[in-house]
Formats: sequence, structure tokens, C-alpha cells
Amino acid sequence: RQMCIRDIINAKYGALSFEAFLVQCESAGAAAMPDTYYRGLNNFISEIRAAPSKEQEEKRVNKELANIRKKFRKTDLDGYNKKKYIWKLLYCHLLGYEVEFGHMEAINLVTSSKYSEKSVGYVAVSLLVTENDDVLRLIINTILQDIDCSNNHNNNVQCLALAAVSNVGGIEFADALSNSVQALLGSKETTTIVRKKAALCLLRLFRRQPEIIVPEEHAEQLIHLLDDSNTAVVMAGLSLLRAVCMCQDRRDADDNEVDGTVGFEAIVPRAVRLLVQIVINRDFAPDYVYANVPCPWLQVKILQILQLFPPSTDPQTISRLTEVLNRILGETNPVKNVNRNNTTHAILFEAIKLIIELNLNQNLLTQAAGMLGRFVSMKDSNFKYLGLEAMARLAKLPNGSEYIRRHQTTVVTELGNTDISIRRRALDLAYEMCDTANVSTLVETLLNHLDHADYAIREELVLKISVLAGRYSEDHDYVTYVMRLIEKAGDFVPDEIWHRAFRVVHSNDEIQESSALAAFEYLQAPVLHASMCNLACVMLGEFGYLIQAQPGCSLHEQFNLLRNRLQHSERTTKCIVFSAMCKLATLNLDLKQEVKDVAQGLCVCSDADLQQRAVEYCVLAEDLPHDVFQHMYENMPPFTEQPAEEPPRVYEEPDTPIESDGYSPTTEQISSMMEGSPSKQQGDGLEDLLGDMNPNTSTAPAQPDTQDTTQAVSYTHLRAHETPEHLVCRLLLEKKKKKITDKEDIPIINIRQRF
Repeated sequence: RQMCIRDIINAKYGALSFEAFLVQCESAGAAAMPDTYYRGLNNFISEIRAAPSKEQEEKRVNKELANIRKKFRKTDLDGYNKKKYIWKLLYCHLLGYEVEFGHMEAINLVTSSKYSEKSVGYVAVSLLVTENDDVLRLIINTILQDIDCSNNHNNNVQCLALAAVSNVGGIEFADALSNSVQALLGSKETTTIVRKKAALCLLRLFRRQPEIIVPEEHAEQLIHLLDDSNTAVVMAGLSLLRAVCMCQDRRDADDNEVDGTVGFEAIVPRAVRLLVQIVINRDFAPDYVYANVPCPWLQVKILQILQLFPPSTDPQTISRLTEVLNRILGETNPVKNVNRNNTTHAILFEAIKLIIELNLNQNLLTQAAGMLGRFVSMKDSNFKYLGLEAMARLAKLPNGSEYIRRHQTTVVTELGNTDISIRRRALDLAYEMCDTANVSTLVETLLNHLDHADYAIREELVLKISVLAGRYSEDHDYVTYVMRLIEKAGDFVPDEIWHRAFRVVHSNDEIQESSALAAFEYLQAPVLHASMCNLACVMLGEFGYLIQAQPGCSLHEQFNLLRNRLQHSERTTKCIVFSAMCKLATLNLDLKQEVKDVAQGLCVCSDADLQQRAVEYCVLAEDLPHDVFQHMYENMPPFTEQPAEEPPRVYEEPDTPIESDGYSPTTEQISSMMEGSPSKQQGDGLEDLLGDMNPNTSTAPAQPDTQDTTQAVSYTHLRAHETPEHLVCRLLLEKKKKKITDKEDIPIINIRQRF
């Protein structure tokens, strides 16, 4: 806001400090006013500066604010005193003190016919009033009158009004004043300075209300700003056009999104013509030369707006633009003058971005890549950052990796830079430049860097390593990378990563044995991350039988390793470890009994999920034939293909509705199931577990009949409920009837396989 006020003051008085402006006002009015002209303001500023402490300054400011509030209550306050007190309020506001009054006095000064009072009022409105204040509605008509070029030919007043509108902004100002500002912008009577400020004012209003500019109506008028002979007007017009072309809210009559550049294609030849005029012909205004560089800000704006448009179809335009870009690339060299160095390289980086966006000339791309590699190798952090950022843009091109692959070592070295922003840009570039040819080298380097990577980027680094390994590596290498990733930064590895790694192993028979062997070796480590333990146990449970013939990897040794890991794992990991042990038990009768001993000890644990699995195993191992028991714990079926947009799901099966005949067990039946051990009940074991599913039948084993029917039961789950008195395991059942044609009644139990 202070910069905008400085612009307002400059419109009339030039580049002055606030105090110098007041002194000039005092000296200018000395001839017409007594010696006391603004003397009170001058004394007030001197006292504030001479305050020995912050407390004394605050005391003096509060005293003055109280005095000003008292003076404003008078109705006969003249314009001179209003201006003096408003300047004091503004000085207090600039010092950081809250000023909540004086708004109406500022509004009255804006509506005054005297320029001296109007200028003070506009400055006060720009500083003290925000776009949400209701008092703005009181000056809309006054601003319209001041802006109207047909009624007001005072350029200073028009500049003050436009600057105030630009500073305050707001949707209400945009709706009420945009048409007048556009009319002022297109009027032939408008002077250069007013046209420049009108373009900037319209830019401010457009940012608050994009609907005020309709390309079909205003495109031609705005584009003609580039034909103006004044450089300031052209720069202001480029700023406005760039904002309009970058707008993402444009829609057509059918409410479809429209590219912001549609309707403004005529900008391209005019922009190229301006570049040729400045860079090639050296035709420019001498007032706009900075650090011996002609119109640097204008060149930057032109290069930026050209990046928004597709390549031109005019061969002459392309040829002239190529000539300009070649000249910029060839004439930009580091120099000792800091200002000139920064200016020329600002233009150079925008030119390189334009070369990358257009992607028309291979020679230009080669030159740009070589210069970017040189910038990345510099000691200056700013050049490194901009070079890495531009290289990331270049890497996104279809053939971009060919240009930056030679700089791979330099980019990886910057991952250890002391500047966190450079490390992030280097990581982004390393991610973009990876492909099948360098994935092994790059992923290996990133994994080594992970040991000493900053915690601020470690999570992002883990995700990018996982994505690169999965996108470009072979299945075996991908699983190896994931295991190393968990080993180095397990806390930053989400579960989805090791889920996908297991899915890759499960889908590839050629790597199952080697993956199981690697899992067995990882489980032997004294300290193991929970994610690694989960992945290793799942692989060993599914594919451990493939390595049982290798030395030191027998089923009993695998079981002992899992049992040892069961005792030192967290709750969720214990469930996966126990499920892996259950799968190994299907391969050996001795292991089946050993796992049952472990399960009996877990039947009284406090964890509901682990207790459920243990009870299920005890019942199945005791009451079912071994072949049916093996069927219950057989390996997982192949994964079905899923849509590409969905993340891979591991150990999840779609929930299918369970058919039921409407039967619900009674309270007595549930109570009987909860009492005692299932093995001590009478019957054939299965009915002891499931209970009497038919109230009209007895607990005696059913005799086969001529129809040879049986009742199959879907064994849903066991759930532990902890109460203040005791811990019970409650059996929830649902019945499903099925007809079979076999002579023997074989009960079928469907259990959702899971880890």
C-alpha cells in the first residue's frame, strides 16, 4: 500500500520520501500561507523521531490521535486543518498504529473541487480504506467524474483517481468503474501517462473480477496497446494481456472451459516485432536502459507472454523469433557487474523457457541444455536453482532426457546441497530425467543418498524412488529396491508400497523363490522395521515352501524364525506372523501341532484380531481332515486386474453378500456356545463349534437319508468382546443351505483368507 501511495505522490511531485513531500508542500505554500503552514505536522514528526523509547512514542501518538478525534467532531473545520490532521493520521498509520477514524473526512476531501484537498483525500482513501468498507460507495460517482476524460482534462486528477482505484480494488469498484477505465484506455484524447495507469488499473480490477473483460469485445482494443510508441504503455499493456491470457476461468456459451489465449493470437506477431526492434535493430527509448541492457523488463514480459501461445504457423515470424533467441543465447555472458549480470540472465532464462515451450529448433535446445548445465555447476545458488528448474522443464519434453543425461552426475551431486530449495529442485529433476536406460544408476544413487537426506525431503524422496523403480525397473529389481527402501527409511514408507511389492512377486513365478530367500534373510536381522517384517512374513508364508530344500531354510527353521519374530513384534505384525505360521503348518503335520500349541497360548490374549485367528486355527486343526485344513490355508488366488486409476489393493477381496435363510440363533444357543471348550462338547466337532442350526433337531449326528442333503454353513468370523468382568469369544453365525449329490455329508466351511 505504501508503494501505491508513493506512485500517487509521484504522479504530481516526483520520487520523494514522505517527509520530503511534506517539506515541499510546506515550502510551496509558504508564499501564500503564513509561516505556520503544516508546521504542526512538522513538529509532530520531529517529536516522534526524538522519542527516547517506544513507550514515549506510543504515548505521544495516542495523545495526538485523541486530539485529532476531538477536532474532527467540529463541523466548522476548514480544508487546511482537515489536510493537516489527515496527514498526521497517515503518518501514524505508516508507523504501524491502528487508525479507525477519519474516513469520512478523507471522503470529503476526495469530493472537494480543489486539487490540493483532492490529492490528500485520495492518498488517505488508498491507505486507510479497504475494499470491504461501505464508505467506498460514497465516492464512486466522484471517481467516475474524475476519470471521465470528456469532463475532466486534468491528467493529475485522473492519475490520482486511477491509482486510488488500483490500490483499493474490490469487486464493487470493478463492477462500477471498469467500463469507464476501458473507455479511458481506448480514448484518443488520453495522454500517455493516463493510458499507462488506466491499463494497470484495469489489470487490478480484472484480477478481482475477470468477467469485466470479454475477449470478443475488448481483445482488439487491448492488443492495440502494443502498437503504442511509448514503452511504458507497452509494458503496462503486456502485463494486462498476460493476465488475461493466463486466466483459467473463461467459458464459452455452453459453459465449457476455453483457453485464455483464444482471441488474442494477434499478440504473437506484435510481440516478435517488438523483440526484433529491441534486440536486433537496437531501436529503443534511452530512458529505459538499465545496466547497459535495453528495456530488460519489456524483453522479459514479451518472452513470458510468448510462452502462453503455441508455435506460430507463419514461417517469417518463426524465423525472426529464432534469430532473436540465437542473439540472446550468444550474447549473454557472465560479467563482473552484478546488476548487468542479473539483468542479462533474467532475459536469458525466459528465453530458454520459451525455447523449451516451443520445441521447434533442435540447435536451440542443444545450446539451452549446455547453458543450463553450466548454470547448475556455478557456485551462485540463484543460478543453480533457476538452472535446475529450467532443466526440469526440458526433461518433460519427449526427447528431453537426451539433452540432460550428460548432466546426471551434476544433478545428483546437488542432492547434497546445503540449500533445501536446491535439494528439492534437484530431486524433481532427477525424477524427471529417469528412464529405462539409467534407472538402475539413478535409483541406486537416490537410495545411497537416502541415508543422509534431510528429513524435510525424505518422504518425497521415498515416494519418488518407489515410483521410478516400479515404472522402469524389472520385477526382481523392483522388489529388491522396495526392501532396501524399507530398510533405510521404513518410517517414511507407506503400506501401499510393500503391498504392491508383494503383488508383483505373487504375479511373477520366476522371482518368488528369490524373494522368499531374501525375506528369510531379512527376518534373521536382530532389529527389523514393522513394514519389512510384514512383507517378509507374507512372502515366507506364501512361498516359503520353495526354499525348504536349501541349506538352513527348512520348514522348521522358518517356523522357529517366525515364532521368534512373533514374540517381539507389534500388534498388527503379530497377526501377519501368525497367519504365515498357519500356512507353513499345512506342509508338515509336526508343524501343525507346534502351531496349535502356539495358538492355544494366544487364545487368551487381549488383542481381538489375534485371538480370533488363534481360535479359528485351533478349531480347524482339531476338527477337520488334513486335506480340508490345507484347503482353508491354501495360497492366495491370482490377483484380478484393477483400473489404472485405482491404487493396487493387497489382501483385499470384494465383499459379497451372504445368502441367508433368515435364521438367527437364540440367546440360549449363543450362551451354550460361549460356555466351555468346543472340544468338550458332544457330537462330531463341527456341530459342537457351530451349534444346533435347526431348533427342531437334536444334537446327535445326522443320519444319511435317501435324499442325501446337508446344511452348509458360512463361518463368518470370531470376534472378541472385552467386558469389565471377563474376556469372551463370541461366535457370530449365518446359515446357508446347499444341496449336494455326494453320498457322504461333508460340511463345507468358507473362511475369508487373509493375513
